[in-house]
Amino acid sequence: MTCNSCGFFKDRIPPVRSSVALKVIESELGSPARKLFASISSEPVAAASLGQVYKASLTTREHVAVKVQRLGMYARLVLDSYLLYFIGGPLQRYLGALRIFA
Repeated sequence: MTCNSCGFFKDRIPPVRSSVALKVIESELGSPARKLFASISSEPVAAASLGQVYKASLTTREHVAVKVQRLGMYARLVLDSYLLYFIGGPLQRYLGALRIFA
């Protein structure tokens, strides 16, 4: 399967509501968005499984991308890593042992 054939997965992930994303931005950066940015897009310019991206301008007139991680994503990634570590190792040893007898 090529990258092009997997592209439809990312297109089907709905973005988080912009009002929620704005609260995350303000909480993480510790200031209201109106003080941080001269402007910020009202809707994300991209959304994917881990988060979404907003187009913004700083007060210095620099254009920036503001990435917002989906809520709860950190906990999910930690859990996935934990499961891979604790289940993957024994599973790999088990499958390796099966190959010896094949």
